[in-house]
Amino acid sequence: MKRICTPKGFDLYRPLYRYMPLTYFLKLLKTNMFYLAYRKTFKDALESQLDIKLQFGFHAVGNNTHPPDKSHIQEDTNRITEKSKKHREFAELPTSCWTWQKIENILMWECYAQRIGVRIESDANSIAASIDCNGYDCMCADIIYERDSSCNSAEDNLFLKHPAYCDEGETRFYFGKIDENNFNISPLAEQGHKQKSVEFPVNTKELIKGVTLSPFINRYMAKELIYMLKKMYDIEAKESSILLKD
Repeated sequence: MKRICTPKGFDLYRPLYRYMPLTYFLKLLKTNMFYLAYRKTFKDALESQLDIKLQFGFHAVGNNTHPPDKSHIQEDTNRITEKSKKHREFAELPTSCWTWQKIENILMWECYAQRIGVRIESDANSIAASIDCNGYDCMCADIIYERDSSCNSAEDNLFLKHPAYCDEGETRFYFGKIDENNFNISPLAEQGHKQKSVEFPVNTKELIKGVTLSPFINRYMAKELIYMLKKMYDIEAKESSILLKD
């Protein structure tokens, strides 16, 4: 049975939103297949590699250094090597990125929906339950926006991003096997390292709680889409609250 692992106090029923191109949304409705990109494909290089200069702690060096301090340097090196190895392994995890920000974001419309797109509404419980990922577990949490440090583990970094991305308000989902003994997540290795993404069957009726159309969509076209989505898929859609000039 699939498990949903979240931090203590995480609200599984808080509304979450995902921006996507209209072409992908219509494909999702037609095929009932949900696209998950591997973490390694994201533009942020720190998703798949460490910023090495942030990994070392402060230690005394030089001829007067005591042997115990030298051993700490070796321990640091071993720790960083292990952390880097895990970080690269975690880059193979299928990942789904959502936002908890209820207010529409014009930059997300342009970047993630590629202007002509939609924003679907769901919640963490529905996202995890609706995706049939062959029994793999789901791990989700809100992203923490801060720089990496020598104190963080590779597991900590799964939900850590550079502060430059803080306006996204991201909630992230990973799918894989969770090893309770080692608190480890095993990637879906059988998909192969050359793959950029994986698709799983999804129950779109359970996943989608509502749809908002992009403000870049012509108003006449928006009304036609709203009618079509209701008639063909029984989905309640609405126009964007953002008003743009035609």
